Amino acid sequence: MFRSFARALVIAAAFLVVSPCNSWQNTAAQPQGNGYWRDAPPPQWGRGRRPGRGACFYKDADFRNVYFCMSEGQRYSSLPPGFNDRISSIRIFGDISVRIFNDIDFRGMSAITQRSIVNLKNFPLAEYPGKHWNDRISSIAVFGSGHDEWSGRGRPGPPGRDEGWRQVTCPQGREKSYCAGSRGVRQAEVVTTTAGSRCVQGSTYGIDENGLWVLRGCAGIFRVR
Repeated sequence: MFRSFARALVIAAAFLVVSPCNSWQNTAAQPQGNGYWRDAPPPQWGRGRRPGRGACFYKDADFRNVYFCMSEGQRYSSLPPGFNDRISSIRIFGDISVRIFNDIDFRGMSAITQRSIVNLKNFPLAEYPGKHWNDRISSIAVFGSGHDEWSGRGRPGPPGRDEGWRQVTCPQGREKSYCAGSRGVRQAEVVTTTAGSRCVQGSTYGIDENGLWVLRGCAGIFRVR
């Protein structure tokens, strides 16, 4: 009987040593905050199953080489070594958006896309001509409509921060032209640019009494209010 009791104590102690690790792995994927967001599990380069609604992030352009995937509502506040600044193309599945950040903790420059990007070298940094998003991503959020908690750059904003924002599309052209539906807006931010175009605030796009204007090839989707 004493041996049985001692054996039970050993098993219980082993369970206590192992359980904290298992607990971390389980809770890491649980919803955070308002119940929508959840931290994505630790990424692994490979060729695993793609999500029905989400995005996959590839090490090379043209969706080549190994990749890791995230589902809607998942985010990484800090990509670990080996993944940070290593993404070259993004493939989107379903009606979702991907916001990428230059720095960890959703800081620094950010951009949003609702479509796949075959080569991040063709996805320029807004306001920084000649620079692009290839091998630059340090934190990521994948979400559906109404869940963008960031206003172009920086940390998640308070509830209601996105109120009043809408999107307009600006066509490409050499001469100054106004984006349809932008008359009366007071703020504008670049969401995505047409491949090869450069949009620099005050130089190739801006706002006046007639609305949001673009020129010298700047084109893409803007958030305005």
